[in-house]
Amino acid sequence: MAVELNLQHDYHSSANTDVLRVYHFELDIAVDFDLQQLNGVVRLDFIRNMPSNTLVLDCRDLFVDNVTDIDGVTLSFNIIDVNDTLGQKLIIDVAEKITSVVIYYHTSKSAQGLQWLKPEQTLGKKLPYLFSQSQPINARSWIPLQDTPTANFFTTTLVCRRENTVNLFNA
Repeated sequence: MAVELNLQHDYHSSANTDVLRVYHFELDIAVDFDLQQLNGVVRLDFIRNMPSNTLVLDCRDLFVDNVTDIDGVTLSFNIIDVNDTLGQKLIIDVAEKITSVVIYYHTSKSAQGLQWLKPEQTLGKKLPYLFSQSQPINARSWIPLQDTPTANFFTTTLVCRRENTVNLFNA
């Protein structure tokens, strides 16, 4: 017997894009090469496609320190394990009038979307190197977001970095 699939559903995401869909995120991250960690603050702006007080995001091995609305009021949140492939889902309680959340977080050393190179692994042998590879579903390991093609958004990004280094960012 054949299994019928819902072609409108992304089976590789826990995000509730059909209900609340992020259309913009503003990312501010600091790179810590010594700890091999990103310390981030991300503001997610979303629209409601239908009434709901729950925003569900994808994440994997992230440490969420706090979640607030844009006025700095702390919001209730919970992280629930899904499975080894999908990681976790970050569930944020959002009141009816809230259309933006701010998430304070940091990555783990096991972030699958980040590759850290020591200076001796680089061509110049002087500075460390970091690059991200967010495909197919690895963006969730360094940014809490709706990690699915159904969430089309634009971004504003600020990266704090070391002197004498170059940042390249493409979303």
